[in-house]
Amino acid sequence: SACRHRPSPARPLARTTETHAPRRRPCDRSKPRPVRSPASTVPTFRSVPAQTVWNGQNGLPTPWNFGDSRDELDENRHLLTTGFDTSINRSRSLFNATAVARWGMRDEDRLYTDAFGAEQSASTALVDVTGSLQGSPIATVMLTGSFVYDAQRKEWESFDFGSSWVTSRWMALRYAGSLIPETTTTPVEWQHRPGITAIANRYRFDGDTTFRPHGAGIDQWMIQLTRRMVDGDLSLTYELVRNNEGMIYDRRFGIGFSMTLGGTGESAQNPQLPAGFQAR
Repeated sequence: SACRHRPSPARPLARTTETHAPRRRPCDRSKPRPVRSPASTVPTFRSVPAQTVWNGQNGLPTPWNFGDSRDELDENRHLLTTGFDTSINRSRSLFNATAVARWGMRDEDRLYTDAFGAEQSASTALVDVTGSLQGSPIATVMLTGSFVYDAQRKEWESFDFGSSWVTSRWMALRYAGSLIPETTTTPVEWQHRPGITAIANRYRFDGDTTFRPHGAGIDQWMIQLTRRMVDGDLSLTYELVRNNEGMIYDRRFGIGFSMTLGGTGESAQNPQLPAGFQAR
């Protein structure tokens, strides 16, 4: 239809520094160009007023003697849970971080059992902190991390981090590290697991190794050869594991077949990686 509004009188041209899209006329059907900010940070706070865990105080079963936290049952604990989420986004997600903390609301909620089985009282109301981080500063690099910190015993229950780098469409490198918590007989130790992936046409090769402070030079290694077919993948795996004295105590052979239905391959699940690569 023809435009029926009355034309506005002519005005002299002038420079303007407006960054927003111009206002459309009634018959202007063109869409304004969106203004994209260079980066945006979205923090989110979350809080749960209280968490009550009640398993009873009488008639509890005897400990199972697992030697870890599974032997300890939560009894009548009142905890305040707080959390924090944040993310940095541009044209895609760059970083995401999450942290959750639990606080004891009463004096009896500060009691805990130390490594020698004695009951102690923590000096702070903070019980533990759990957090995770995932980031991709560039499309070919991925960083991940997670941790659990026991504030009452003042020690790390777990600390894991990993990274992967797609160097080209034919090769990718990865690394993962894990903290082995301290026990009554061993100190805190780190475990390192580097790996590599190489692709040649329909074949894929994966290799991973594990390094620990004690034992052999290489405590564990694994190789896998995968042949890609029309409807699935066929893989052959060999793995060798050594104990703390460096002696071989396990050899593993494996064969696997996976079928793909509906055309959803690895590239659809991981669009940031070249075709043929899959995050491990």
